[in-house]
Amino acid sequence: MRVALGVGLLLCIALALDLTVEAATPAGRPPGAMCAQELKAVRLTPSSSTCWVDEHVTSSNGVLTWPCAGGRATAVFSGSTFLGEVSADGKVDLTLETRFDFKDGCKWRSTQTIRGALKSDRLSYDYREEPLEGQSGCMAACRAAGEIRIRPPPEQPVK
Repeated sequence: MRVALGVGLLLCIALALDLTVEAATPAGRPPGAMCAQELKAVRLTPSSSTCWVDEHVTSSNGVLTWPCAGGRATAVFSGSTFLGEVSADGKVDLTLETRFDFKDGCKWRSTQTIRGALKSDRLSYDYREEPLEGQSGCMAACRAAGEIRIRPPPEQPVK
């Protein structure tokens, strides 16, 4: 239910701003048209079974939004926004940086990336973390890799 509301809310915002939102990059799109695609994390593998990662993609589906002609893009998963670009030929490059406190008493930074090509129907997800500078006694950093599936577009684009 929360996922449907999130996707619906983004589409309502686009309509309120009088944006054209297409399900995928269509041929003959109008100038300024916005495209949107649902994303779903289908696999996430930490570097160790003892790792906890501050990831923001598995708790709900996300929505990738970008100008159909290519440009600045966002992917929103449960209120966390990845920023970057989708090129005119459909190459995706998005990043999310987070900061968090961990049980070792250290403050940490994570960098999460989503990359790939829209036409492949799958994107790669990479997670890296490191303690912020000037701290000692921090635990070993973890990494994670995953896969995000580009969900099939809806039957009708929203105009």
